[in-house]
Amino acid sequence: MPVFSIKHEAVENIYAQARAEAPREACGMLGGSGLEATKAYPTKNSDTSNITYSIEPQEAFSVIKRMRADNVDFIACYHSHPETEAYPSPTAKAEAGNSELVYVIVSLQRPDEPELRAYRMNGDDVEELEVRVYN
Repeated sequence: MPVFSIKHEAVENIYAQARAEAPREACGMLGGSGLEATKAYPTKNSDTSNITYSIEPQEAFSVIKRMRADNVDFIACYHSHPETEAYPSPTAKAEAGNSELVYVIVSLQRPDEPELRAYRMNGDDVEELEVRVYN
């Protein structure tokens, strides 16, 4: 199983955003290199929904410019599932367009113990990645 590494600070920022935006889904983008994420870039969920998320193209472009300034690549998207498990929904699988992009999902089923999982998706094909958090 491929390994996706993510900095502890980024994980904590994602958890804080997910809790703050619940019961709606939170979303954002991750910067880093290869399969190593070093920084979370929160974005607005333009769907304002508890079951879907969308990032406006203009905001995504702005975040990618910030990533370039920070000398990192856009390697992953993340979103939260406020009430369900950290597994891609049929909608997420249908909308996943880049099989190289990592999709990180945080479940808040147990808000005091959020669960973070990572995947690569290509249509109905879902590959889970082992997640390693580092300092």
